[in-house]
Amino acid sequence: MSEVIANELSQEDHQLIETYQMGKPLAVFWLKPSYLRFFRRVGMAFLICGSIVLVVVFAFAFHEASSAGSLWNALLSSYQIPPLLGGIYSLLRALICFYFKIPLAQSTHLVLCKQGLLQIDRRHVDAVDWKDVLSVQQEWIGRSYFIRSRDGKVFRLSAEYQDFEEVMTFIAQFSEVEA
Repeated sequence: MSEVIANELSQEDHQLIETYQMGKPLAVFWLKPSYLRFFRRVGMAFLICGSIVLVVVFAFAFHEASSAGSLWNALLSSYQIPPLLGGIYSLLRALICFYFKIPLAQSTHLVLCKQGLLQIDRRHVDAVDWKDVLSVQQEWIGRSYFIRSRDGKVFRLSAEYQDFEEVMTFIAQFSEVEA
């Protein structure tokens, strides 16, 4: 096994390769940095928009509370509720992005092995043996591919991996199916 590939794989990855009997690891592919950057920017946009909306809502509520007497009543006035909920929703989306989406994307990777392919993330593992691949088809709209196996499972492969053309070359070479 190449020293570079061995360094990219965690102990858990090695155990999964053994569990699924995939043989010697040949290559590891991670998601593109631009894909991760996209999630960071979306998270920041939600955070900034939500913060601005809430600051404006509270500024109007404080101004209204000075004449109405109660900040709570000013916040719950009929015209304050939709932007207040929108700001809270935006902050929740930012939290989801930063605490769930980005860590999941950072952990997602492909391990191409002598006997098959593993797609690994924090939540689950998808495995396909080369001998079980029936077809590799490109998504009708988009750049993703579907790998259909003999047991009826469909394996979705995103084009957001680094060196995706090399991934498809590996699949075509080892599965003996046109990719």
